[in-house]
Amino acid sequence: NSILKVLFLFVLFLKSKSDRSFELPPIILHLLEEDYLSLVKKYQNSSTKMFEIQTQRRSHKGYQYVYNYVNDIVRKFHVPITKIKINHCDGNWNMPNEVIYRENHPYKYGYGKLMHSGYHFLDLLTYFLEINKENGFGYDKKEIMISDYRPDDFFTYFGKEFNEKLGFKENDEIYNNIDLFKNFGELDISSLVTFKDKSDKIITTAILDLSQSGFSRRSWFELPKDTYKGNGRVRHESFEITVGPLLNIKILSFQSTEISKNPKFGEDAGDLEHFEIQIYNNSDITKNKPYEKLYLSELEDTGTHNVQYIGQNEQARMTALDDFFYTGVSHSNILSHKETISIMKEMELLLSRRYHPSNFRFSVEALIEFNGKYLLCKRSSTAKVAPGIWNIPAGKVQYIEGLEEAIFREVKEETNLEIVNPEYLSYHFINNKDQRIVYTYYAKVENIDDLIVDDTEFDDFSWVDAEQVEKYETLAYYIKNEIKNISKRKQEINENIGTSTSESGEKS
Repeated sequence: NSILKVLFLFVLFLKSKSDRSFELPPIILHLLEEDYLSLVKKYQNSSTKMFEIQTQRRSHKGYQYVYNYVNDIVRKFHVPITKIKINHCDGNWNMPNEVIYRENHPYKYGYGKLMHSGYHFLDLLTYFLEINKENGFGYDKKEIMISDYRPDDFFTYFGKEFNEKLGFKENDEIYNNIDLFKNFGELDISSLVTFKDKSDKIITTAILDLSQSGFSRRSWFELPKDTYKGNGRVRHESFEITVGPLLNIKILSFQSTEISKNPKFGEDAGDLEHFEIQIYNNSDITKNKPYEKLYLSELEDTGTHNVQYIGQNEQARMTALDDFFYTGVSHSNILSHKETISIMKEMELLLSRRYHPSNFRFSVEALIEFNGKYLLCKRSSTAKVAPGIWNIPAGKVQYIEGLEEAIFREVKEETNLEIVNPEYLSYHFINNKDQRIVYTYYAKVENIDDLIVDDTEFDDFSWVDAEQVEKYETLAYYIKNEIKNISKRKQEINENIGTSTSESGEKS
């Protein structure tokens, strides 16, 4: 039990720092629900008292206040929530080359916004629907309609011409291969979900609009060091809930600058910690005020004038963490996520209609160095693709694996070597009937005792240095350039070390 709690602490801590470490791997959609049910079974068969999922809006004081307010009205008048509208945009504007290679919040594996941060908002929906269930208005069936907006849609209109007007110069080859982006994950989704009773009558209608292509403060081409929250990212979030003619509540949270550019915390619209609750009552019936406007600082001590304040969502995460360890209060038990998982699975299945494993056109290749020389392999003369040419170990990425998984597997299969810490170098397009993107990695090995080059794939192999690569006429130009660049970089480092040592000796 204590071990699981420590593990949960570690997970929550990392999650509070960044969502980047917790991307779902390339998915087979039918496994999504199976994985969840497997975790539930392990939890139920253990002595563990708490198993929490980190969804911070459940422990957010503002959302908790609205939850309790709505619950009071639903319980008092015994009528259900009729409308829920959720809008979220995180201003995650990517350049075309970033869409191709990025591993945090990736698109190339066929999933996007819904898997990146969309779960939080599906969970927000099911969290508030628990009010209906607790008051006798649980639904028996749901219908989902969904549309997506993918990178090829976006770059058709915000592509070469637009970027060049802004002074953003991109490789023309990317724009010539925009069609490949149709297989990438979505930037935005818009969904209509209706929840019905046994007689097919609608209880609640939900609208979700989740976006990564919307308002951003990015005005530069090159990526900064912090690609997560230092790249023009701003939050635009709204939540609206209606109980028939009795009640309407709106939550508005809109930033105009990103945190890295403006460390000052304020709570007005456009400020970093804007979180505004607007409550509209049919006051003659509910006996509440006809209109109220509240800020988060009125519900908890946000410390918006204190530079030590960590932010509302971060504070909500810490609340969940503190309660997990010190009070035992549960905000987001794994058992309460069953319906969130079900909705996500159905949405992803609908989105996947545009996507098929046969369109998963990625390959990886490994530039392997040993003692200043690089492994080249000559493809078999009977190979169906590119027979007899010199290349480096390479292969297709399978539908169920990531790029690094693929590079480890391919190197092992074709050379019997085990590499560590492969370094991503670049990507290139192969334009033929099987148009694809090839990702090139570099890895250095300390010994080659286990080297066994696959003779079913290759007729010959050779270890070469930068001065020898031009002799291999069929070797791709960019591989030659990578070898030369790596060698040049190593030479410059050695020269700098030698210069520093010499200067140090003269001073002494």
